Amino acid sequence: MLSYLSEYANTWGPLRLFGSHIFRTVMATGTALMIGFIIGPWLIRRFRELKFGHGYIDERTGELGATYFDKKHTPTMGGLIIFIAVFVSSALWAEPNVWVFVALFVYTALTIPGWRDDYLKVVHKNKNGINSWEKIGWQSLATIVALGVLLWHPASSAKIRELWLPFFKTAIVPHMHWSLLLVLIYLWIVGFSNAINLTDGLDGLAVGCTITVALVFGIMAYLADNSIAAQYLLLSYVPGTSELTVICGALIGACMAFLWYNSHPAEVFMGDTGSLALGGLIGVMAFMIHQPFTLVIVGGVFVMEALSVIFQVGWFKFTRRRTGTGRRLFLMAPTSRSAAGPRPRSCSASGCSRSASRSPGSRPSSSADAEKFQTPGRQRPDKPDQFPKQKMNNQTIRPASLGVFFSRISLAFEVWPLKFAALMPRASQS
Repeated sequence: MLSYLSEYANTWGPLRLFGSHIFRTVMATGTALMIGFIIGPWLIRRFRELKFGHGYIDERTGELGATYFDKKHTPTMGGLIIFIAVFVSSALWAEPNVWVFVALFVYTALTIPGWRDDYLKVVHKNKNGINSWEKIGWQSLATIVALGVLLWHPASSAKIRELWLPFFKTAIVPHMHWSLLLVLIYLWIVGFSNAINLTDGLDGLAVGCTITVALVFGIMAYLADNSIAAQYLLLSYVPGTSELTVICGALIGACMAFLWYNSHPAEVFMGDTGSLALGGLIGVMAFMIHQPFTLVIVGGVFVMEALSVIFQVGWFKFTRRRTGTGRRLFLMAPTSRSAAGPRPRSCSASGCSRSASRSPGSRPSSSADAEKFQTPGRQRPDKPDQFPKQKMNNQTIRPASLGVFFSRISLAFEVWPLKFAALMPRASQS
């Protein structure tokens, strides 16, 4: 919106800065950062007053977590901080075009089911949130509308049909059929939407990785709008995509502001409100600048975490069908609460029954209760540095080394935000 001030440069020379993409990107980053710092503490206090917390104990890290942190009072829906900052900053500094409209539409459309999912969990205490088919329906609707606009608008109808691969000089498919394009863009929007949702399990992990991905695609979106740079770097020339750089800048600023309150120990969780929408936004921007396969490389953490969940659940179901007893490929899939896979079942000649599990937010009140709620697939360590052997169906097993390896890679991305966590004032405790 403020980009139109450059038209009055003849009246006052400095107004020509508003026509510069770099200037508006820097200003969008600063604006989103400022908005995040202003509304962040207020929203966190409101969430605490309304008791917007899941009420679960963090058991995702297993032996990698030095202790079991009680996060039942930590509020969720923190993705609203990012959404408000990104949307307001982008509306102020980005020049409207079809690329900007589609990006913000997908971001907004996927924020709605994410917010509804968090609302059902924290207000109605429904641990499952919205139905999986409802979530897929929202994601499908956002994909179909976005693709319809891109195919209808003359500025994007031809360019969006091209399919590029990294390090190739020309498009491998110059003119895709709309059905193939629908399948691919659907996989990227829905796939990365769910991948970031799974990655949002450890403090600062998902938002920290999102910052690096947004930085890379902000640069690539700027280069894609420059014919000389695109030709020199063997990129696809897509006029108008430099405005996506402004959105990426706003996203970086909003995520940096959110990171101060999400770094360990987190004062607020992103929740599905943020993770679903961020994945959809990044996925559709990657397609609009013809870099969908680059996202698989740049967002390797998201891909790795999603694949670990797929392999974990798939292997569990396969072994249960073959042997009657489900086995885990990893000690645990290193992602969110839903990534640990189905609970083991105790099977005997008389049949199978699910092992007892603790309801979200409940904590064993005595040693007897702790023994009652013990899951056969995982034992709770008596000391932070002690992780005993585990027993499942009278078979002693040890932690899977490959699962620990993937988990440590994920934890490595948490280190750098923690070094700066003490530099900014945190939200006051209520």
